[in-house]
Amino acid sequence: MAHFTTNPTSGLMPEARFVVCPVTANFAKPDDPRTVLCDSVLSPANLELVHPVSNPSEKNMHRSLAIVAMAASGLFAFTTSAIAQTTWTVCADGCQFTSINAAIDDASNGDVIQLSAEYYTEGVVIDTDGKAITLRGATDKDGKPTSILNGSGLHQVLRCAGGEGSETIFRNVVITQGESITGAGIFLEGSSPTMINCTFMGNDAPRGGAMYSSDSSPTLTDCTFTGNHAAYGGAMYSGDSSPTLTDCTFSYNTATYRGAGMYNLQSSPDLISCRFTFNTSTSYGGGMYNSASSPTLGNCEFMSNTSQIGGGMCNDNGSNPALADCTFVANSARIIDGGGMYNMASSSPALSNCEFMLNHADGRGGGMFNEAGSPILTNCSFCGNTDGSGFNSISGSIDGSSSGNNLLDVGCVFGDINLDGVVNLADRTELSAIIGICDADINGDGMVDGADLSYVLGYWGICGTP
Repeated sequence: MAHFTTNPTSGLMPEARFVVCPVTANFAKPDDPRTVLCDSVLSPANLELVHPVSNPSEKNMHRSLAIVAMAASGLFAFTTSAIAQTTWTVCADGCQFTSINAAIDDASNGDVIQLSAEYYTEGVVIDTDGKAITLRGATDKDGKPTSILNGSGLHQVLRCAGGEGSETIFRNVVITQGESITGAGIFLEGSSPTMINCTFMGNDAPRGGAMYSSDSSPTLTDCTFTGNHAAYGGAMYSGDSSPTLTDCTFSYNTATYRGAGMYNLQSSPDLISCRFTFNTSTSYGGGMYNSASSPTLGNCEFMSNTSQIGGGMCNDNGSNPALADCTFVANSARIIDGGGMYNMASSSPALSNCEFMLNHADGRGGGMFNEAGSPILTNCSFCGNTDGSGFNSISGSIDGSSSGNNLLDVGCVFGDINLDGVVNLADRTELSAIIGICDADINGDGMVDGADLSYVLGYWGICGTP
């Protein structure tokens, strides 16, 4: 016989019990109404959880459950935590709350605060108070967020400084017109919330226009940062932090000094498939600025970013980022050096399978400039990069272990897929791999058959038009 004991909190009606038993169990009620007896063997396969019926007058519904069971193979024990979830609605009229902060005050861990497609102007910062709750907005037919959190140029919009973890979730919200000394859009301190499909737009702060992160590890997916401004970190400022970003876009952000898209100080961000486009910094790092930081980037794009030094990226103070399958296209260093990337002060990034095309520096190093740094390049390609002297892929030295690179100090050739300076069969082979067809499928219909042979026979003999 397996014996289970529940521990409900006050406000739970007598019949509203957490019941955890094998699906086929028979129930018996002892004198203690909180105890359930089960006469079948417990196993993970036949475990069933029945949620309680809450007391409508009770808003705090923390529930804990401890289970000790005897299995056929011997004694085992485990503990689980079950949290009853309530959805609270917030809108101007017809909802349970008109204030997001008021809904947060009454919410418990696991609850959802559902917003409508409208503007929300709280007049003060929205603080999640360390709670593991979800703030969920509405979307249009294309999945774009339509719930707008507006700071009205008066205050921070969001704040997490109570140890929030990944179960504190912001989804489908637009965060705009925040104004603060740090993190006008959202301020994170010792907290690591999750943000999904959020847009940061038009926020302004001296540090971290849209987001300021200190000693935090937030997770961002499908988020957009556009039109934000700061002196340092126009869109995002990370200090002693390790954020994770996937499929995020940074565009048209500005910085007075460093890192219009992202500023990293003693941090180790992880970026996957992110895009930095049309960001502008007056001094260093149009797309990204790293100081004593080692971010990891995979399949990221830096395009048309601008600054005086390091148009696409600037690495400073011993920063050693790792980049794989990234592209730097049409970035510019106005006045000084490093159109695509600038490495200084013993910064030695490692790049593999990266491409630098059409970048420009008014000074030196159209593609890359290395000053007291020795990056390691593996299978990287450069073409069409220019500086004050003409075509120039790299100024300064690279590490001696670098290998497999195509450094072409000429213009890019149309159709040259692998950037080796010529258009030939190797480009067709690479293109076939990219679009998913095999080499023998001449007409690209997904089949190797007589049609492909006929095409080849049409060219039989001296090469010409069939």
